[in-house]
Amino acid sequence: VADIVLPVGTVTFGHFWMDRLYNVYHWLTPAGSTLAHYFNIAHDTRIDADRLQWHDLELDVLCRPGASPEVLDEDQLPLDLPLPTRDLIDQGLAQVMAALPALQPQLESMANDLWLRVFGQPREAAL
Repeated sequence: VADIVLPVGTVTFGHFWMDRLYNVYHWLTPAGSTLAHYFNIAHDTRIDADRLQWHDLELDVLCRPGASPEVLDEDQLPLDLPLPTRDLIDQGLAQVMAALPALQPQLESMANDLWLRVFGQPREAAL
């Protein structure tokens, strides 16, 4: 994605919400360091006991540690995109940008908890 290489053994924690216009993948090195947070602008997310489903709206936001967010794939949006879809994309992008300052630390904290549950050791021990 972009110029990020996901090494063999990359750990991905996915986060999905039914009341937000995005989902996010937290990519970590096999040692536990954050590579990036990768947001998909999406809608109609459904979370059931046996199914996770969402409609991907093409636009993505890549957030690398210590760098400004990068909006990806805007060039792939059709010129004749229906206005309601364009509005959803714009709203989703605005939600991501507004949420970033608080959400990135939350994602790091959740990664600590998930790392412990998945690997049986604190993430700090893996860093």
